[in-house]
Amino acid sequence: MFRKKTAISIHLVFWVLFIGIRFIRIGYAPAIRLQFPGLRFFDVSYLAITALVFYINYFFLLPFFGKRKPVIKYLLPVLTSYVLFLCIRYGFEQVISPAVWGYRNYYGTPPLWYYAYDNLYYAFPAVVLSTIMWVLIHNIRLMEENAQMKVQQASAEIKFLKAQVNPHFIFNTLNNIYALVFNRSQAALPAIEALAGMMRFTTYEAGAETVFLTEEVQYIDNLIALEQLRHEAPLHLQFKKSIANGQQLVPPFMISPFIENALKHGIVDDAASPVTIVLETTASRLTLEVTNKISTRHKDTVGGVGLENIKRRLNFYYPNRHRLQCTTTGRIYNVYLQINF
Repeated sequence: MFRKKTAISIHLVFWVLFIGIRFIRIGYAPAIRLQFPGLRFFDVSYLAITALVFYINYFFLLPFFGKRKPVIKYLLPVLTSYVLFLCIRYGFEQVISPAVWGYRNYYGTPPLWYYAYDNLYYAFPAVVLSTIMWVLIHNIRLMEENAQMKVQQASAEIKFLKAQVNPHFIFNTLNNIYALVFNRSQAALPAIEALAGMMRFTTYEAGAETVFLTEEVQYIDNLIALEQLRHEAPLHLQFKKSIANGQQLVPPFMISPFIENALKHGIVDDAASPVTIVLETTASRLTLEVTNKISTRHKDTVGGVGLENIKRRLNFYYPNRHRLQCTTTGRIYNVYLQINF
């Protein structure tokens, strides 16, 4: 974040440069050198008035008009601070100083139009430069606040998306177990045991920002095993794994939804068109390809991870470092995912 110390440093540098440029001269004879002619009475008063109007504009006028329309929020502070500069300088140098010390900055009483015109130059630092500095610092802070809000919003969205995953899985699995219990299948107890193991993953490991790849793969193995319990005949499913580093960290539920959707929407009892899952990783890349024949049976419309859900998670965790392709050829659905670590 744009710290307060940084803003103070910018102000200090500005005033050092301003005083140096305004009051330090460069001599050229007999050699180039800096000359310090010294500050006169009205030089000191000018600096004080400039600083006063500068910070009235910076801390009060610009913030006060800052929420107005673009023209008003800059034009009104500039005009107000310019008039204020004229009034304060004229009141001190042409009224108070002659009455107290006996001398004034301008000889006689200059016409108002001339005094206003002549002070366009002198009021520039207090009016225009204070506005420019406020706009720059204010916009930098706004950009940083917006960036931080986007990160917080994305983080909250990811937590929401994770919360969508778990209820969907629980709903489908409980439906499966319900069917086994209803049919008094001996596979009901192993299914409950498998579900308990998977719930440990969803409750503890998946609560973290990342998990080991082996944990996600084990979750997929349990998912497939649980799906097998629903079928008397062996599933026609091929799961090929080639994992270079099982300790590679990945976000939980980044891979498994593709397999879950293939089991849910695909045909798993067709030997001619088996569900194929190919997972390969190297030190710098992960690729996943899932292919299944689309089932024509009525699909459960409740819950579901959803492709948009997965896309948002991929964009958050791997921006510009992933490629996701989903294609349909006839009744064959194919998903290809590539993630660059």
